[in-house]
Amino acid sequence: MLRTFGPAYLREHALSTAQARVWRAIDACRTPALGGTLQQCDQCGRQQRLFHSCRDRHCPQCQSGARDAWRQARLAELLPVPYCHLVFTLPHALNGLAQRHARWVYRTLMQCAAATLNEFAANPRWLGAMGAFTLVLHTWTQDLRRHVHVHALMACGGLDADGRW
Repeated sequence: MLRTFGPAYLREHALSTAQARVWRAIDACRTPALGGTLQQCDQCGRQQRLFHSCRDRHCPQCQSGARDAWRQARLAELLPVPYCHLVFTLPHALNGLAQRHARWVYRTLMQCAAATLNEFAANPRWLGAMGAFTLVLHTWTQDLRRHVHVHALMACGGLDADGRW
């Protein structure tokens, strides 16, 4: 896709340094640009060239296996209860701050999301219990625009003071 539609996209859009680095990695993935190995069958002698992968965490070719393994591990952690999906989004006006102080902004956003969910769950008006949730930080949209947000998967219930669900 990048090789086909990339040049037209780049004529219309400027990439940040980080986006350009990811773009180059994905574009070079499993091509002669990254080198490779020549494998030969011991039985028939047939040869096959295998090119190296970029191993970039954003690459759809490289990370599909890692993503699927991560997903399966997270599913094993889930309680057998209904869940709801919530999203906490950093206001786009703060994108510049996030670009210059990424670690601090991401950590603060994650801490604020967790504190909000804990406070909500503990409030007797809503749940009055200790909630259970998982948070995942996302920093880009699928078309590589900065969009800092946290996905929360929260159990629809919690543990009360006596440890009952």
